[in-house]
Amino acid sequence: MKLLREGYPVKRVCIIGGTGKVGQTLVSFLRTANELSIVFYAESYEQECKLRASFQDNLVDFEICRSPQAIQKADTIVLIAGKRTSRGSGKSDLYQLNKEVIDPYLDFLNHKNVILVTNPTTLLGTYLGQRLDAFIVGVGVQNDFNRLKFQCPHVDFVMGAHNLNEQCYFNNSQQLLFDGFKSTKVYSEARNQQDDYVSSGDFEKLHSTFLENDIHKWWKIQRYHTVVNSSSYSCALAIMQTLSNLNENIHSVIHAEVCVVTPSGSTYFIGVPLLGKNLRCTDTCLMQFIDMHLDQLSNYKVA
Repeated sequence: MKLLREGYPVKRVCIIGGTGKVGQTLVSFLRTANELSIVFYAESYEQECKLRASFQDNLVDFEICRSPQAIQKADTIVLIAGKRTSRGSGKSDLYQLNKEVIDPYLDFLNHKNVILVTNPTTLLGTYLGQRLDAFIVGVGVQNDFNRLKFQCPHVDFVMGAHNLNEQCYFNNSQQLLFDGFKSTKVYSEARNQQDDYVSSGDFEKLHSTFLENDIHKWWKIQRYHTVVNSSSYSCALAIMQTLSNLNENIHSVIHAEVCVVTPSGSTYFIGVPLLGKNLRCTDTCLMQFIDMHLDQLSNYKVA
């Protein structure tokens, strides 16, 4: 098993987007990234105004550029730009919406690191992997893992997509602890229960679900957090962890959705554990994961 491409050293970073929850939280992290040259690309005066307001709140003054030259000159692009669908819309709707957001930038992204934050991360990463000669890395699974590890320290690594229904959790012996592909009923029941508690104002029962000691605890809390709060610390942290891993400045396992090539030559854009440029799980474990979930992973097949 191998990665389709290896990442490039990170020196100059261009961030596309950054006016939403993730971007504004990321700004507070970037103030300590003194070894990197940071520029934000703004496609409109409205975006630039929002960025300048965010910079002032964080007491920083990053460069803002309105020209695509900022993208061309960077070795690493952080794609945060994106839109949100209305409540009740599905992942396919979000995919179509945000594919249109990132399409104008495709010509500028070859031969770079592309750190993908825009949702649905794994689907969009597959789309980019089919079109670009670039090192594409999604942060969605690491974002999930940051929250999961906080609640369940016994989980050592994750494989899959940025979606609870498409993730498997493993311990440090590479034994399977949870298969999200087979737990759709659990997921839907927890979602409906939470919606009922919120709509009826029964926050005592909602609170009790947050205290349950199960492997879904992180997701239950995160789902509510997404609706009611306006920060995204663990996602911004995942971006910084990815930047550090590209420069091999991190000595612990991170997760990245990357293009993985199987011995048969098939390529999938899926989340795997990495340490630097190396897979942090055995080939046997990864192939068993892929073979068990071939139907679902066909959505993330690059070649």
